[in-house]
Amino acid sequence: MIVDACTRIWQGAEPWAAQAGQESVSSDAHQRAMSGAGVAFVLGYRSDRLGVHVPAERVLAWVHQAPDSRVGFLGIDPLSASAREDLKAGLAHGLSGVTIAPADAGCRPTDERCREILEVCADRHAPVIISNPGLLTAQSVLEFANPALFDEALREIPGLRLVFGDMGRAYREETLAMIAKHSNAFAEISTVVRGPSALYQALVAAHERGVLGKLLFGSGFP
Repeated sequence: MIVDACTRIWQGAEPWAAQAGQESVSSDAHQRAMSGAGVAFVLGYRSDRLGVHVPAERVLAWVHQAPDSRVGFLGIDPLSASAREDLKAGLAHGLSGVTIAPADAGCRPTDERCREILEVCADRHAPVIISNPGLLTAQSVLEFANPALFDEALREIPGLRLVFGDMGRAYREETLAMIAKHSNAFAEISTVVRGPSALYQALVAAHERGVLGKLLFGSGFP
């Protein structure tokens, strides 16, 4: 069965259409696009720094339209005052995992507030997807997107499962090193699948490091 590890609700590749008052991609369009996949992860997103929030209620509504083929992930900004409460509520209402965007949120992954979110997710057996769709905006903090900043958490938090989105985007070598080092670390390839050359290079590099089996397919829909 094919699992698409990265789909989103907003129109296009950027998160800005997720802001209030702007149109979302239709559920039918998502269903048609996922016709070749058995299950699709629907990723929420929150970055108070960039002013974008796809709330848990919206992700849940989307998942409930096709519960057999959609898995919802809650978008959390670790710097939000309500992050811990939002996390517990989202998981209690049936979301299966969490998405955080450290670079977009302006939160260093080693920050104690981020660490707390990761610990709760590990305790609840909820996987965490690291994805920064606004990384190329001026406000996003590029250095916080480095997967190596999660090395401490993966070493010290038992049961923590991380998926590095977009093959780490600006940090592909670091991503490969992290998933080679840690048994509970994986990567999805939604950014590199858009370019044949980038995809080929990424797959060859993963094969050479012996981690090809730890790459998850992601379309990056829409």
